[in-house]
Amino acid sequence: MYNFTLIGRVPSKKNSRITNRKTGRSFPSSSYVKWHKQAEKQLEKLKEENIDFPIHIHYEFFMPDLRKTDISNKIESINDLLVDIHFLKDDNWKIIQQFSAYAQLDRDNPRVEIQIDEL
Repeated sequence: MYNFTLIGRVPSKKNSRITNRKTGRSFPSSSYVKWHKQAEKQLEKLKEENIDFPIHIHYEFFMPDLRKTDISNKIESINDLLVDIHFLKDDNWKIIQQFSAYAQLDRDNPRVEIQIDEL
């Protein structure tokens, strides 16, 4: 149904948040904000799809190094991006009913390849 690639390392939105000491509000890190803007440009053609039916998403991560990393946080960052650009109406269980993920090393071309199929 849909296949696309996001170039670069996917940062975690949840980790490395910045907290405003005066207000107590927290915000995503600058690396996440920068990645989000670049990823939006990469996915320009997918904007406004607004998928609202059951899907399966497969994420294949190609990591730039052997650092330990939490794949589920990276998946959450991608899902939030897909909702933010209105590709997905929401990332709840009624829409993303299945997902799978795989990670491997590619020092020269870090990326995540995403395949989305209707259930």
